[in-house]
Amino acid sequence: ARFLRRLKASASTLAMAAGGVELRTLDDARHDEGLTHDIDGASAARRRLVVPLRSPAAAAAIFWKLAADFTLFEHYLADEAGHAQDLPAAERALGTFDAFARAVLEHRPADCQVLICSDPGNVEDLSTRGHTRNPVAVLSFGEATLPAMRTVADVGAAALSLLGVAA
Repeated sequence: ARFLRRLKASASTLAMAAGGVELRTLDDARHDEGLTHDIDGASAARRRLVVPLRSPAAAAAIFWKLAADFTLFEHYLADEAGHAQDLPAAERALGTFDAFARAVLEHRPADCQVLICSDPGNVEDLSTRGHTRNPVAVLSFGEATLPAMRTVADVGAAALSLLGVAA
C-alpha cells in the first residue's frame, strides 16, 4: 500500500489518456507487449509490482516489436533522481537508459527517426531539487532535418512535423 500511494500519472500519461491513446499496462509488460517505466523492471519490482526483469537490450527488442508510426517511451527515473538529489539513483537510471538507447539505435530501421529528449534542467544539476533554466537536451537519429529545439514545446512541434501534422 505504501508504494501504491506514491504512484502518480505523469503529464505525458495524462495527455495520452486524454487523447484516447491506449496505454500499455503491467499485464502487457508481463507478456512482452509493453515495457515498464524503468526499462529493466528493477524499480517496479522494488515497488512490489510483479513484472519481468529484463536487460536493456531485451527491452529494446520489445520496443521495436511494438513500434508504430509514432511511439512514445517515457523514462522518468533520472528526473525523479534529480528532484531527490540522489546521485547513485541518477547514475543507475542514466546507465540503464544509456544501454537501452544504444540497443534501440543499434536496431533502428533506416526509415525511422528516433528523438531522445530530456526533461529540462534537473538531473544534470543535483544542487537543486527544482528545474534549472537549461535548454532541453535533444538527440535526433535518422534522415530528417529538424530545427533547433530548446524547449519541450519545440520537441512536440518537431514530432508533429515528422508526422506531417501542422503544429
